[in-house]
Amino acid sequence: MGKISAMTALTGANAAVGDLVPVVDVSATTSGSKSMTLPELFAAIPVVITTELTGSGAAATDEYLISDAGVMKTISVLESANALWAGVTTTMTGSGADATDELLFSDAGVSKTITLAEFFATWPAAITTELTGSGAAAADEYLISDGGVPKTITVPESVAAQFAAVTTSMLGSDVVPATDEIIVSDGGVPKTMTFDELISAVALNGFATLGDIAGPYADQAAAATAITGTGKLWYQTTTGLLGITLT
Repeated sequence: MGKISAMTALTGANAAVGDLVPVVDVSATTSGSKSMTLPELFAAIPVVITTELTGSGAAATDEYLISDAGVMKTISVLESANALWAGVTTTMTGSGADATDELLFSDAGVSKTITLAEFFATWPAAITTELTGSGAAAADEYLISDGGVPKTITVPESVAAQFAAVTTSMLGSDVVPATDEIIVSDGGVPKTMTFDELISAVALNGFATLGDIAGPYADQAAAATAITGTGKLWYQTTTGLLGITLT
């Protein structure tokens, strides 16, 4: 066999399965040159690699082999990741996602897939601290789906949006005390309470019945003129809304 450097070059695109490469078999009793097919050569590569590299141990500049239209080249981990994102030409909105759709994630350095249903099921388990209403700050945020697009919203913005979404007002005369409810803060925890329950709560704090609440008065000024003292409950003539004297 002549010098390898003197042989005609063969590109990867023109290589065939049955093509041979020369190999020096140093494990044989008598060392010498032997031949090996390309499939046998590539099948032997994983066997001779004795050290495994996990994702957590990989650096951005580490490289691996890639076939560029049949031409063997190297590509770094960072370049590979960039190429993957660049190759994605279609975006998916939340409304177009299905529970069985999958995400790619790293499990302690090992690349795995997880369905959306499984992904969101892990969230409560991963949250170890609970925030009560009394511990929330105006700048605190939580996730919201805006037409399928995940976004964040602050606590005040959320409350403002809820009131903005209410397009119908209710008169006091339209209230059904036994079933209509209001939202109250029970030590910082939002809860609902019927009007009957509200009246009972008021009674426990000094009023026997709703009839013991002063009124009706046309407005705050009229109530303040007629009622002696501050912090006294009264109700309005036209709406039935409760008020407190401030004078």
